[in-house]
Amino acid sequence: MHRRSTSKSDDLASFVGSEPQHLDPFIAEIEEDVTYFSGTPIRAVATKWRQLPSGLIIPSATGSVAPIDQLLVYLTSEEVFGIKPPPSLVYSHIRRIPFDEIITCSSHIMATIRNPGRTRREVDDQFARIWFNEPIRTRVLNRLRDGTRGLVVPQAVFSVIQKAAFLSGDALVFGREKGNYVLSLISLGDYLGYNDNDNESRVITKKPGKIGREVIANQVFNARVDEASVLSRFWRIWFQLPKELRDDPEMVDLESVYLDAVGVPLWDVCAAAILLWASAIKGTTNIDEFLDERGWGADRFQDAISVFSIRLPEFREAVARELEQAETDWSFDAFRRYPVVQLWDDKLSVIDPDLLLMRVFGWVPVHEVKSYIDPKDEQKKARFNSGIRRAVEEYSLEVLESIVPTSSGSKRMYRDSDISRAYGGHKVRLPDAAIDYGTSWVPVEITTSQLRRESIAGLSDDYIVQDLEKFVKKVEQLDSLIRKLQDNETLLTGSSCVNSRLFYPVLVLPEGFPVNPITMTLVHEKIGESNLLNDKSVMPLEIVDIEDLEMIEALQEQSGPSFLQLLDGKKNAGLRDLPMRDYILSELRLSPRRSSRVDKLWQEIFKELFRL
Repeated sequence: MHRRSTSKSDDLASFVGSEPQHLDPFIAEIEEDVTYFSGTPIRAVATKWRQLPSGLIIPSATGSVAPIDQLLVYLTSEEVFGIKPPPSLVYSHIRRIPFDEIITCSSHIMATIRNPGRTRREVDDQFARIWFNEPIRTRVLNRLRDGTRGLVVPQAVFSVIQKAAFLSGDALVFGREKGNYVLSLISLGDYLGYNDNDNESRVITKKPGKIGREVIANQVFNARVDEASVLSRFWRIWFQLPKELRDDPEMVDLESVYLDAVGVPLWDVCAAAILLWASAIKGTTNIDEFLDERGWGADRFQDAISVFSIRLPEFREAVARELEQAETDWSFDAFRRYPVVQLWDDKLSVIDPDLLLMRVFGWVPVHEVKSYIDPKDEQKKARFNSGIRRAVEEYSLEVLESIVPTSSGSKRMYRDSDISRAYGGHKVRLPDAAIDYGTSWVPVEITTSQLRRESIAGLSDDYIVQDLEKFVKKVEQLDSLIRKLQDNETLLTGSSCVNSRLFYPVLVLPEGFPVNPITMTLVHEKIGESNLLNDKSVMPLEIVDIEDLEMIEALQEQSGPSFLQLLDGKKNAGLRDLPMRDYILSELRLSPRRSSRVDKLWQEIFKELFRL
C-alpha cells in the first residue's frame, strides 16, 4: 500500500513538474459543452450556434423561438411530382371527377385533419403513404421529416371544391378516364395566396397591405378549434347564465330569442351538430339509430340541420356564386354558412368538422339571430345585444376569478360594479375588471366586438383598419382606469396606495383575434397616435380571447405560472406578438390539461345529449 501511494505521488509530481516554475500547480475541473484553449483550463470566448425549427442558424445566446418558427410550409407540386402542372391540366382533372365525389373525398381529408387525437405530422404521413407509390412516396416522406413542412393544405381542399362547383358534372361521362384528385389538390396549392412579385412595400405601417391581409386571413382560417372549450363556453353562455341571471335587467332568455328568430329550438340544433361532428371525426354513421332510441322523428332532425346544411345543387350554386365575386383566395363564406351538405343519396357530408363547430357554437349564431330580427325592431335588437354581451362578460369574469389567487382578508379582483362605485361618474367609461397583484395591476376590458367577414377574408385595408380602430376605442377605458388608479387607488381598494405600481392592460375577445406582428404593429401605432397607455409604468397591451384565459385557468390548477407572470414574461419573449396560447405551448413548452371547470361543463353537455 505504501509503495503504491508513493508511486502516485511521484506521478503527480512528474505531471506538474513540466509546467513553468512561476506557475502554481493545480487541477482544474473541466465542464462539458465548454470550449477551452488547447492544453489549458482557460475558457475560450467563442460564439455557440444553434438551429431553429425554421432552419435559421443563430447564436445560442439570442432569443428562443420566433414567429417564423410557428409557420408550416407546404410542399409544392414540384417537390412532390418533380414538375409544376399548369392550371389547365389541374382543371382538366377536376372536370373529370363528379362533384359529389369531390365533396366526399374532401370531407374525409378534413375529418382526418381535425381529429383531436391526430397530429398534423401523423396526418401528412398517413396520406403520403396512401396517395403515392415509389419513388414519390419516399421523396415526400423524407421531406416531411422536417417538422416545418406539410403536405395537405386545408385551403387547397376548399379551393378544389370551389373549382369543382364550376367544372365538375354530376356524373362521369361514359368512357372518360376519371381525374386525379390528389394531383389536383397538391398542384392547386401552388396557385393560391400572396404573390411575391407584387410591387408593394414590405414595411408594415398604418395599414396591413396585401401581405398583411394574407397573413390575417391565413391565421384566422388555420386557427385550430378546441372542441371542449367551444362547446363548454356556448353551453354556459346560451343555456345556463340566462337562467342564473334572469333577474339582471341586462339579461334576456337567449334560447327564447333564438327560437323566435330562427324558428328551431336551439338545443335541437346543438344536439344535431354534436352528433354530426362526432360521426365525422369517428367515421361512423349510426346517427339514425341514436335518434330512433330517443324518439326523434326524421322531421325533427331535418328541421334541426336545416339551420346549417344545404342540398348539393344549392351548395354548388352558393359556392359558384361566391367564387365569381371573390376578391381573394380566402372567400369561404358558403362553407362557413353550410358546413354540412346533403348528397344525392341523402347522406350527409360534413365538409369540415371545425367549421361545423364554429357555425353552431361560435359567434355565427349571434349574427344569425340579428339577421332574423326585424331591422325596424330596434328595441328587440338592443335587448338581444345587451343579453349576449352580459353573458359573455359574466363568463369571462368567472374565468378570471378562477385564475386570480385567493388571499385571506384581502380582495384581489374587482368587477365593474366595484370600479364604478369608486370612479364612476357622468359619461365615465371604465373597464370590466381590475386584478390587484400587489406590485402590479392588471386592468381588463371585455368586448364582444369581432373582425368582420370582410376583414377575415382580407378584402381591403380599410375594413381591417376600421375594425382595429374599434378595438383601440376599448383601450380608452383601460387607460382611463390606469390614470385613476395612479391618482388614488385607495378609492377602489380601501387600503393605502402602493408606490411604483406597474400596469398590464388586457383586452379580452370572445373568439380568436389574429394576434401577429402585423396586427400588433398597427394596434400599437394607433394606441400611440391616440396618446393612450403612454406612461412608462404601463406595459404593452395584451390581446387575448376566452380560450387563452381558459388555458391560463388550467395552468393555475396545475401549479403553473400566474397570469401576471405570463404577461410579464411574454412582453419580452420571442413570441410576444403571437397569441398567448402560442407563447404557452411553444415558448414555455407547457401543455396544460383541460381545467376542471371546463371539463365539468363538457361532461354536462353530453349528459344532456344522452337525455334527449
